[in-house]
Amino acid sequence: MQSLIENLLLLQEAELKKASSTSGVKDDIEALRRRIPESILVYFDRWIRRGKNAVAIARRGVCGECHLKIPVGVLSELAMGDAIEHCGNCGRILYLPEQEALLGASTIVTTKPARQPMSVKRS
Repeated sequence: MQSLIENLLLLQEAELKKASSTSGVKDDIEALRRRIPESILVYFDRWIRRGKNAVAIARRGVCGECHLKIPVGVLSELAMGDAIEHCGNCGRILYLPEQEALLGASTIVTTKPARQPMSVKRS
């Protein structure tokens, strides 16, 4: 799954800079597009046609495009790397950098300490 995301990132970079591209870059774009499933490309192309990034980096539990917090469940799925996840707000495909994946979602989420039972004073 990680190689698919990396291919999407490379394709995004090439597509958004296509205006100054040469025939070699167009060949690279076609080669990258052949490695990505059609169902993902349809979604990807919607963003690219608008001139926007289709893939957003998830850093410190926040989407790199809309800057809103990503749910913990999505972050843990990204860390496992088994499926493609989307931002619940902007809908972009999320990419978790390798350093963040090593840290895991547990460093992002803080838990409240357990409550201590109240002591009752008796007179």
